[in-house]
Amino acid sequence: MLMRSIVLLLVFFIAGCNSPDIPKPVPKTANNDRLFDTQRQALDQAKQVSQQMDQQAEAQRKAIEQQTHE
Repeated sequence: MLMRSIVLLLVFFIAGCNSPDIPKPVPKTANNDRLFDTQRQALDQAKQVSQQMDQQAEAQRKAIEQQTHE
């Protein structure tokens, strides 16, 4: 009697472990890279702003030098 109960429990346990309802992992594709697109866009914008500010600062420095040499 005890042996039959153990066998039944093992059968139910094994059947539960082999359930086809478990979702399969999603394969990694190029579409998963979209997660970091917003961060990349923000970095690109920051670089562009930095370049513009450097150009404006250089132009201002040159203008100040021209005024002081006159």
